[in-house]
Amino acid sequence: MGFHTHDAVSGRLGRVLVVADEPRIRRLVHLTLTKAGYEVVEAQDGEHAIQVLNSGDNPLMVDIILCDIWMPKVNGIEAIAYFRTQYPTVPVIVMTTTWS
Repeated sequence: MGFHTHDAVSGRLGRVLVVADEPRIRRLVHLTLTKAGYEVVEAQDGEHAIQVLNSGDNPLMVDIILCDIWMPKVNGIEAIAYFRTQYPTVPVIVMTTTWS
């Protein structure tokens, strides 16, 4: 299953919001998706993701959200609840990691 949009002007396949507090995870996901042809927007926690989506006069449009569960401030569960109510048509993929 692929993302549903393609921006003919930029050549990008779609815009992905990556929400994770771990910088290494954000970087890995960012590099992987960018290499695959997606535009990536990052947020370090749920609070920042909500700010990113709602900044400026127009909400940022994304095609999909990848969201960690365990984060400070606004955690993934709270952020996903917000995404579901405010952006019900945007798919959300939940991810979580543990580093040892």
